[in-house]
Amino acid sequence: MLGYDASDLLGQSMPSHLDTEVLWRRNGTPLEVEFMANPLVEDGRTIGVVVAFQDISERKDAERRLSESEERLRLAVEIAGLGTWDWDLRDNTVVWSPVMERMLGLEPGAFGGTIEAFRALVHHEDQELLKQHLQQTLECGVPYRPELRMLAADGTTRWLSVMADVYRDAHGQPARMVGVARDTTDAKNAERQHGALQRSEKLLALGQMASGVAHDLNQSLMLVAGYGDLARDALDREPLNRAELRGVLEAVSQAAVDGGETIRRLLRFSANTPDADGRRPLDLARIVSDAVSLTAPRWRNAAKAEGHAIKVAVHQESQPVIMGSASDLRDALVNLLFNAFDALPVGGTVHVRVSSDATHATLEVKDSGIGMSAEVQARMFEPFYTTKGERGTGLGLAQVCGIVEQHAGELHVESAPGCGTTIRIKLPLSMQSRSNIGPVASNASKGAGLKILVVEDEAALLTAVVRMLRPSGYVVQTASTGEAALELLAQDRYDAVVCDLGLGSGINGWDVAAAVRRHWPDVRFILATGWGSSIDETEALHRGVDRVLPKPYRLEDLCLALDAPAARRVRLAA
Repeated sequence: MLGYDASDLLGQSMPSHLDTEVLWRRNGTPLEVEFMANPLVEDGRTIGVVVAFQDISERKDAERRLSESEERLRLAVEIAGLGTWDWDLRDNTVVWSPVMERMLGLEPGAFGGTIEAFRALVHHEDQELLKQHLQQTLECGVPYRPELRMLAADGTTRWLSVMADVYRDAHGQPARMVGVARDTTDAKNAERQHGALQRSEKLLALGQMASGVAHDLNQSLMLVAGYGDLARDALDREPLNRAELRGVLEAVSQAAVDGGETIRRLLRFSANTPDADGRRPLDLARIVSDAVSLTAPRWRNAAKAEGHAIKVAVHQESQPVIMGSASDLRDALVNLLFNAFDALPVGGTVHVRVSSDATHATLEVKDSGIGMSAEVQARMFEPFYTTKGERGTGLGLAQVCGIVEQHAGELHVESAPGCGTTIRIKLPLSMQSRSNIGPVASNASKGAGLKILVVEDEAALLTAVVRMLRPSGYVVQTASTGEAALELLAQDRYDAVVCDLGLGSGINGWDVAAAVRRHWPDVRFILATGWGSSIDETEALHRGVDRVLPKPYRLEDLCLALDAPAARRVRLAA
């Protein structure tokens, strides 16, 4: 073992370089050993010692490597900000690393070391969540990955993201649970701040449009009131001028529809619910029309009030159909338009162009404004970067960039100081035809004896719908509550139901739609509501609604909705 011959050692005293842990080889290298010693006793007198040595050099070397590896792992875990914990389920002891204690501001060794001590630190609103996760992991083998709110020593709440694995004994029973935890409080706070800034960006845009929307709506209401008075005067005159009266009443009707469209555009812009199916065929020219109309108060009225004129010119070179989210694309275009208006401090023109080639649609927003330097262009799509000071959040263009990426599009910018800015978006064309975009307008057909149940809790509106339908040949029955509507449906056969969404304190339009779909699936259901523009039609379809009809609507719109019995099956197939 040491490289000696027996003759080198026999008869020699124990060499001074031998100790109890290390022996030195003849060539001078150390040998780590364990030894056992037994005395030699003769006649009750110790006459010598028998010593047995075992070479443990390899084991010691392996122990050192393991210790170094554990130290490297400990350092890596601490640098990553991860705390480790080990729960022995057999004796209910929990061991925390110092990092775990530091996360919650506990003094070293202050943690109680049991699962009850851990539960005491969990926020009361997350106690049930903790219980559910532990049960699913221990009983069903579901990975343990909760995110919990924990109570720190200073009384603050910290978010911890936890990951763990369960080790089982030979009988398959849980024996230990070992895991790591990471403090995600800062990330959670940043996420909330980002969401608040996004809402702020939306509210800023809505605020800029609010006064103009009020102006446009008041204009429509003024037309309704004014032409209503003219209609009354025309009826009092003899002889009655029917052509004049018809023209006056058409003006009243158009003003009401225009006012409703103003509200619908605002609702579509402010809606936060995405399309139920994520993407659908869209008429890009319609998106542009909506966005230009939404921003009209800013460029048409507000700019004039500030003493300068802004013009918006729309150039529709084609009418491409793309797949996408209408609300997202409207938001993106509104953001681009507002940025273009901000770049025109003394007025100017913004050109919006829609074109397409064989594979892509192109949307271009070009202003004649102050332009941007190369430095600004390099950072313009960074979140929170803004050149508007306190007036901007720095999220508008970042959102535009994200929306374009989500639609598999390309974004190009051309600008120079004093030469204006052109932002060009290319989006892939849809493979679906324009027929899938929505209902095609046609002349209102006659009712031809179709039996209709109208459900409306406003008496004046109920009377108005009845007066609209009966002259067209429809047989109309009415109900003012959802409960009354279901009773009538159970007693008689109807071809269609026209139902409001809000029906007082009882069941609402969604409830009636679900009951109709369940018990009378052949009855066509039209949801007629002032909230129509904010309701996703695909979601409505899955809830039993064949058609959402936003108020206010005209007779021809209602007749089109009633006279399309196969529309539910067509849309489901699409």
